[in-house]
Amino acid sequence: MHTLIATTGINLLVGIGACVTGVIRWDRRTPIAFSHAGSDGSGNLQKRYREEISLVFALCAVNLLPVIWPTVCLADKWTTSKTGTIRPWTSYSMNITKLGINPYRWFELAFSVPLVVMVCAISLGANDFLFLLTQMVLAAAIVIIGYGQEREKFVNTTRDVRFPWFPLSSATGLFYCQWALIFWNAYEARAFINETQAFGFGPTTCYLAGATATVYVMACTSTYATSAFELLFKPIKNCDAEIWQQSISCATRVLVTLLCIPLLSRLK
Repeated sequence: MHTLIATTGINLLVGIGACVTGVIRWDRRTPIAFSHAGSDGSGNLQKRYREEISLVFALCAVNLLPVIWPTVCLADKWTTSKTGTIRPWTSYSMNITKLGINPYRWFELAFSVPLVVMVCAISLGANDFLFLLTQMVLAAAIVIIGYGQEREKFVNTTRDVRFPWFPLSSATGLFYCQWALIFWNAYEARAFINETQAFGFGPTTCYLAGATATVYVMACTSTYATSAFELLFKPIKNCDAEIWQQSISCATRVLVTLLCIPLLSRLK
């Protein structure tokens, strides 16, 4: 519980700080190309490019979204109300200790991870609106597949176990394909040579490291971590895995936010 309180407090402070900074004086917006084919009245097609995204408020959402579910659970734990229904803290504790899953975390990640991907892709130089939107949808899908891997620990004990790592393997493959496309798109835009992208690799490197660490923790908590894969993955208890997941998530979000400051300082 102490880790949950600490990570929630850190993300809350960073998120509020980003929001206040954006409101007061530093709402840095980056131009995004949005191609829209329309007619000028004479039958000729023309393209309009006009879209701006505020990176400051995107980073604010990245840090504040993971605060919602822990706040609800902790507030429920500290209240004295007694009802006959399953309360948030009771549900959270039972899922972690008995089942080894946290549905709240995955629901939040489905919204916050696409924003992190968007910020990292923009920092690399990807500047096409529809491309960024596509990558955000793909990021949400990868998170949902990851949740499917976590559920395999208890959903069906008589399932076909010939390839129990299929969800995690699929998510990992899609993840690498996604970032190959992002790097390719940024290279085609020639954004790597722009001075505003001099620090672009920082947020991306941090996010990729955090995602890799998260996948490793998931593998260590799988029921198959002690079988043929025991040389690679050492078993981790459910409660310890949740501590690692919270710590990795908090550190990744904060570092991505801090590493975006040099980029934000160069935007108008």
